[in-house]
This record gives sequence, structure tokens and C-alpha cells, in this order.
Amino acid sequence: MSEIRPPFVSFENRQVEDRAASLKHGFKVLVDVPYICLVPHGSEGRTRIEQPYEEWLAKIRGKVDLELRAPGSGSDTPLMMQSRFPRAWLEQIELAFTAWRKGITLDVEGTPLRNWPVIAKAQLENCEHLHLYTIEALAEATDETTERLGMGGIILRQRARDWLAAKAGDAGKLSAELETLRVRLQGLEAENAELKEKIAALVAASAEA
Repeated sequence: MSEIRPPFVSFENRQVEDRAASLKHGFKVLVDVPYICLVPHGSEGRTRIEQPYEEWLAKIRGKVDLELRAPGSGSDTPLMMQSRFPRAWLEQIELAFTAWRKGITLDVEGTPLRNWPVIAKAQLENCEHLHLYTIEALAEATDETTERLGMGGIILRQRARDWLAAKAGDAGKLSAELETLRVRLQGLEAENAELKEKIAALVAASAEA
């Protein structure tokens, strides 16, 4: 089962009319309003949410860590915590928005396709058109999505899966090597402690002689 990932998020300023200012001055007054654009993983761009950031933030905060009771349960049933929008996602988005306002672009979650030497420029453009920005997202792409990538889409997805498998294998191998070194280090420390005790005993015996 694929891990549920947070949506792809971007921000942009849009010019929106300030109705109060327009009525006051007698002409159309435009102001910059920050918008948030979200594309859920797996939608390949077909689902896109675009809202003023502050409005979206006010709505989504009401969907984080909701306290609910199971359907049909009585009022004496303990409340359950059901997160319709994980708090970690919200915190990540708020951090990204703060960085965006400062002119900083945070890296997307996962390994960016742009940093993957295997992918060709045309393939990269096709992936980004379908909102596939990471190797992880490409590896989880559906058959429909790979078809929309054009010729070689299935092969490219398999390369992404093979690359992730190899990466996981390397991580497992490294972990095993580190565990072996840790055990050897513990053994050396025990031997060192034993030698110190023997030396101390020899020094004490020499002093008594």
C-alpha cells in the first residue's frame, strides 16, 4: 500500500479588487493577495485547489485533529481524534508559506527528478506537466499516468522503482555495517576496561612488594 503523501503546494500573488477601496476612491483598486495552489498526490493535475491563502488556512485549521464520536454512539462515548488534514502537513505548509514570503523556495518532499541524471529533459517536462516532481511520485504513478507520459513511460517508472530499491538496499547495507562496527566497538571497550583492571591490579601488587 502506497504511503499517503502531502499534496504538492505552490504560492503566487494574484491581483484582486479591493471593493471598499474602489468605492471610496471611485476607481478600481487592485491589491496583491497571496494564493495557495494544492495538487493532491495521484491526481496528476486533474484535481487542483486554488484559494486565497488566509481563507484556506482558516478553513483547514478546523479540519485538523477533529474530535469526533463514532456514528450511532451515545454522548457518553469517549471522543476520538480524527485528523482529516494531518497537523504535520499544515505545519509544513505554513513553514513553506513563510519561506515563500521571504523569497525562499523549500525543496519538495522526496528526491527531485531534476537531480536525477537518468531522466531526459523531455521526460522531465512531461513528468512535471503531470505534477510528478520526485522520483518517489514517479515510482508510484498509475498505469494511466505512465501512458500519459508517452513512449517509455512504463520503463521510466520501473527505473524509478529500481533506483529506490537500490537506495533502500544501500541504506540497509550501511545500517548493517554500522551495527557490526558498533558491536566491535563495544567489544574493544570491554577489552580495554579489562586491561585497565589488570594493569591496576599489577600496579597495586608491585606497590605492596
